[in-house]
Amino acid sequence: MDTQRLKDKILQLAIQGKLVEQDKNDEPASELLQRIKEERDKLIKEKKIRKPKKLPPIEEDEKPFEIPEGWEWVRLEDITHSGTLNDGDWIVSKDMNENGNVRLLQLGSIGYGKYINKGFKYITEETFKRLNCREIKEGDILINRLLRDNMCVCELPSIEGKVITTVDTCFIRVNDTIYNSKYLLYLFLSKYFQDRVFERASGTTRQRISKGNLITIPFPLPPLAEQKRIVEKVDELFALIDELDSNKEDLLEVINLTRNQVLQEAIQGKLVEQNPEDEPASVLIQRIKEERDKLVREGKIRKPKKLPPIKEEEKPFAIPGSWEWVRLGETVKLQSGSSPTKYDVSNKGKYMFIKVGDMNLLQNKKEIFVSSQFTDKYIPTDMISEYSIIFPKRGGAISTNKKRIVRKNIYIDTNTMAITPYSKDIFNYVRIWFNNIDLWKLNSGTAVPQINNKDIEPLTLPLPPLAEQKRIVKKVDMIMNMLDELESQLTN
Repeated sequence: MDTQRLKDKILQLAIQGKLVEQDKNDEPASELLQRIKEERDKLIKEKKIRKPKKLPPIEEDEKPFEIPEGWEWVRLEDITHSGTLNDGDWIVSKDMNENGNVRLLQLGSIGYGKYINKGFKYITEETFKRLNCREIKEGDILINRLLRDNMCVCELPSIEGKVITTVDTCFIRVNDTIYNSKYLLYLFLSKYFQDRVFERASGTTRQRISKGNLITIPFPLPPLAEQKRIVEKVDELFALIDELDSNKEDLLEVINLTRNQVLQEAIQGKLVEQNPEDEPASVLIQRIKEERDKLVREGKIRKPKKLPPIKEEEKPFAIPGSWEWVRLGETVKLQSGSSPTKYDVSNKGKYMFIKVGDMNLLQNKKEIFVSSQFTDKYIPTDMISEYSIIFPKRGGAISTNKKRIVRKNIYIDTNTMAITPYSKDIFNYVRIWFNNIDLWKLNSGTAVPQINNKDIEPLTLPLPPLAEQKRIVKKVDMIMNMLDELESQLTN
């Protein structure tokens, strides 16, 4: 679930007047603006604030969407003045004193819609008076004019003592009898307003929005009563989204734990019932050996190295009586890739040439990958056949634990390894078992992590009777599909 995108959509609906119904009895925003103007003119006359520079009227092409009757398009300059909107103070290192009693709130404390308690610098009361600093107070809206991925803005919480902020912070002191502070906060967080900020920003290595440019951005102002209804609805929806997101994370964790549990039970003989009439795994192992020996005689594979018998301490858990413990190397062929230059690789051809990075490009979960490189060369000894599993064998990619199923003949690079069961009959069970294997734990631990045949061949595989393998695969696939569908519903 992309919760931020959902919140952005809600804020967009809010500032377009589409989130709550309008009430014809609400005092229109035009009267609100008139009260603001009267208060500002009074303060100018009393010489308490400076007369602002007159800005041009908002042109029609500056209004990207229609707003309801009773709303007005305004600029920040229209609803604030020098007494309610200011930059913070210019404080340099020599002005600071760790023994001071005036807190200096820095840019890192201004998060995207939330205050971040990251600590303070300090100045003395004497420095506060000498520099004629401006105190910020609980409820002030703080705007970080140094931009990152967005313009960060938050509301100042209650903080003990006197607090000031830096010159790259713009703060707005809101009077809720004139306009709603939370509505302004949500407006500033909206994608519409954020986009206008970046249109007016300047700078190369670090972009900045000046106060002079900030106050020129046009935005829709609803009646005060509707501002309050909008804030209540946004708060309600955001709380619901946060609760759903929290529950989603818990559910996703449960899904992953369930996947692991299902795989563990599958390879321990606990997922489906045993049937005493099933042909035992010992007979299956003999058939696999015969198929392997036939491939050796035909020259299709080299004679595999004889592996040592499995000791009791190598068996991590008990298995049913009809099962057998075998070395992986006794049941599968291991194969590493080669240099691509050998294949005259190009952007087209009959066979895909797969690199480790191609395993990231997936459709249909773990089973299909794509490549931008192909070859027409046919080298039987190097080809990876269908009914194989490929995975990274060198470098940090091992830690990603990627394992991909091969559904048609391919070639792979030197950083990739494949396992191919001698018998296709056991492929689906082997893929389930192999999903339990943590590749990172197999790496040789050298300066460059890598997996070699000696790390894979001795692995102990609990092998069920073939009939039971089919029942296990069917049950696991059914459960995994259900979990995948649930995960998809939660995340999309």
